[in-house]
Amino acid sequence: MRGRLRAVPPDLAERLRSAAAGLTEASFDAVRVEDLVEASGIPKTTLYYYFRGKNEILEFLLADFLERMAVEVERAVGAPGRAADRLVALIRAQFRAMAAHIGTCRALLTELSRASGLPELSDAVEGAVHGPIAALVREGARDGSLRPVDAEVVAVAVFAVVSHLGFHQLAREGRIDPERLAGEAERLLLSGLAPEPARAAGER
Repeated sequence: MRGRLRAVPPDLAERLRSAAAGLTEASFDAVRVEDLVEASGIPKTTLYYYFRGKNEILEFLLADFLERMAVEVERAVGAPGRAADRLVALIRAQFRAMAAHIGTCRALLTELSRASGLPELSDAVEGAVHGPIAALVREGARDGSLRPVDAEVVAVAVFAVVSHLGFHQLAREGRIDPERLAGEAERLLLSGLAPEPARAAGER
């Protein structure tokens, strides 16, 4: 997703994240490059060296968000324990990543149609989230912690539930509470994925 952009230095990237967090209360469409210059302290000439315009800045913020989420997801997937437990950790990791990138999430909330039109976004989401979730769901069917389901469909559903719960709270409350939302998502998703309990001996 970042292939068309120049490599952005870490300090400049951090300043852009902070600027985005303060400038996307309203539609990202209303934010001007001059606003980003003022909020970030990055000279306009420097911004235009790395980006051709505001759309590429949005693309960078999305790519940066997904890359950081991928790191959190990879850490959850690689932890020891049952697949179901690691799926819970993965859900929590997604919410933490959203909360840490509140500016980008606000931009996504107001510019979903533009973001969905980015040609590389689907592949980036697949690599960062869908693939690891599907792998965990298949592993859970093997270790007995999850029941057998269509792993690809469930991966999309899990990402959709997490994303929409986060966006819903952001729109209503102006924040994302990872712990609260993770508990809601876990109850919703894991109750439907848990294997049927074995009948007790002698149960009628």
